[in-house]
Amino acid sequence: MNINDKAITIYDIAREAEVSPATVSRVLTGKAKVRQDKADRIRKVMDDLDYHPNLMARNLQASESKTLGVILPDISNPFFAEFFLEVESYALTLGYTVYLCNTMNNAYQELGNVESIYLQSLLERRVDGILFMGGRINDKNHSEEQIEEMRITCSKVPLIMINGRMNGVDSYIVKTDERAGFIQMVEYLISKGHRDLALIGGIKGMLPADLKIRAFHDLMKKKGLSTKEEWILPGGFSIESGEEMFDQILGLKEKPSAIVCMNDSVAIGVLRRALKEGIKIPDEMSISGFDNISIAAHLFPSLSTVSHNFPALARKALDAFLDIKAGKKTAKISVMPMELLIRESTGPLS
Repeated sequence: MNINDKAITIYDIAREAEVSPATVSRVLTGKAKVRQDKADRIRKVMDDLDYHPNLMARNLQASESKTLGVILPDISNPFFAEFFLEVESYALTLGYTVYLCNTMNNAYQELGNVESIYLQSLLERRVDGILFMGGRINDKNHSEEQIEEMRITCSKVPLIMINGRMNGVDSYIVKTDERAGFIQMVEYLISKGHRDLALIGGIKGMLPADLKIRAFHDLMKKKGLSTKEEWILPGGFSIESGEEMFDQILGLKEKPSAIVCMNDSVAIGVLRRALKEGIKIPDEMSISGFDNISIAAHLFPSLSTVSHNFPALARKALDAFLDIKAGKKTAKISVMPMELLIRESTGPLS
């Protein structure tokens, strides 16, 4: 068979197989029965011509693109990276391709709001749904423009916020119970005899940090324990910020017996700095993290932390998306429990 080097269409297949284009279409979609001899002839022609159907065109005809967008603030942060990898791997098993939209914490403001740019781009690409993490959904205050933008997005595709929310936006939310998980860790340290606890990391005004600060104050008050304001040090979420904040602790006359960190990266910085100072962990000081990023179990000493269970969180988010897409009744807010993991970095008060 000689067909010019043009893109092969179902009309070419139909002509060579001596059937109608509609019959070829039925074979490709599988939506209607085709006589076996005709179906075999059509498939042989497709093989001979090395024909590969345009999946995007087929999906668009079916009003779906089999693509998803994931918007997150910093792919270099293990929390977001590990969650995204779980989303990507599970999505592939469901037949979906995932677009990663890393806003870099909106670092390129000269281009405009990067979150807004990605939201518009994903809608233009006709994605079937969007998962949104961090950024504006973890901020306390939002502009009317941001709220309206999210409302418009929700009206066009399922939008699922992961561990965040926005007042005035009727979106689906899938989250872990961070307050309960955080309280579990603090209660564990208190049960081991610790009364002098520091809380470091995070940024005030961001929901995850404010939630943990409130939970810390509430629990300490409930237990009849005092909190020292100089031991509550917000300052970031990175390893470097953990080191810097621990330096502030070292400069204090009174030092805590246990340090509760906002996330594992901060805890790694604290652990690293403490070991450099010759502090024995956990004999002289206990250090705990939060998130259970993969490296936490492999440090020395290994890091006590609280696990989000990234595989389960990713599955919950994507299963919610599938239910929404299928028109099934779906909870607006799904809350998953966290798991306390006690390792070598925490222990009883000596």
